[in-house]
Amino acid sequence: MLRHQHFLWFLSMWGYSLCCPSSCTCSNRRVYCNNPQQMFDSIPTDIPSNTLYLHFDNQLLRNLSSLNCNQLPDLQDLYLESNQIEVINDSDFLGCSSLNRLIIRNNLLTEIRNGTFNGLTSLQGLYLSNNKISEIETGAFMNLAGLNNLYLDHNLMTEMTNRTFVGMTGNLRTLSLSFNELSHLEDGAFLRISGLNNLYLSNNKISEIETGAFMNLAGLNNLYLDHNLMTEMTNRTFVGMTGNLRSL
Repeated sequence: MLRHQHFLWFLSMWGYSLCCPSSCTCSNRRVYCNNPQQMFDSIPTDIPSNTLYLHFDNQLLRNLSSLNCNQLPDLQDLYLESNQIEVINDSDFLGCSSLNRLIIRNNLLTEIRNGTFNGLTSLQGLYLSNNKISEIETGAFMNLAGLNNLYLDHNLMTEMTNRTFVGMTGNLRTLSLSFNELSHLEDGAFLRISGLNNLYLSNNKISEIETGAFMNLAGLNNLYLDHNLMTEMTNRTFVGMTGNLRSL
């Protein structure tokens, strides 16, 4: 018993906790702070330090200044769905090098700035659907070399260029841009993410696709363009693609 108490004291001295915060529930290294009877406007400081999965949905967060990944070294999945997050600062995710999935769906983000995802060197899935994003700065996804899935659907994006994905490698497999305000796809739009398997562009306002827009997408299996404003497509629309496409 004495040894156990000494261990807990040692953890507390270094800012670590193994106790479950009040009004949250904890089980199998998964923490749920989504009690509608107890709304949080900041992330508690006493989240157990061995947490793998943190669910912080349907709360009142407006920013992520209260997130301290240095005290959550094992955190793999962070769920922040249905908060009121308006901005992410370039230091918010520093120390989050173990994070695999980041879910910020249904918030109030309006832009993704360069440096927003600093520190997320292990990220594989980024889910930003159902925000109000209208602008993505060049380099916003810089250094997300391991990203496999990027969901930006149900936002307010009006344009996307080949500079949007500067710094990304060919590891991205799924990109969802459905339900935005895109009207035009330029030549080489997806050159920097040539490993795509699934590309969702449905329910936009696309009326023009430049020759070469899909250049170098040799592994693309599924391309969704339904519910747009195109009146015609020619054999030049898909220049640069190979015969791997299964559904259009």
